[in-house]
Amino acid sequence: MGGAIFCLLLDVAVREHTNNRKSLRDLLIPVLDAGLTLNTAATMDDVLRVMDAQIGVPIVRDLYAKHALAPGSFDLDALWKDLGVRVEGNDIVVNDEARLAHIRRAITDEKAS
Repeated sequence: MGGAIFCLLLDVAVREHTNNRKSLRDLLIPVLDAGLTLNTAATMDDVLRVMDAQIGVPIVRDLYAKHALAPGSFDLDALWKDLGVRVEGNDIVVNDEARLAHIRRAITDEKAS
């Protein structure tokens, strides 16, 4: 799984767990504030710990263990369906009745409900 897909999965998981009150951005800022950059000797465990502390449960650590450490694939079609996104011809069509449509709207800065 690529980094962008992992970040999308993480953003959706955080938003789902926190009812859209927090996002991936809310997890990354404290990582930088803690000085955990490519220029430091920070470990992945340090980063996961700081990120999970922002939401109080090990969502980041669990997702990392499930997808980043093991080869495999993820059902993106199911994620797009849950977010209410599909392609019809050359158009992207959204479904505001989808299970995670409120998260898609928040990610894309649409009027979130």
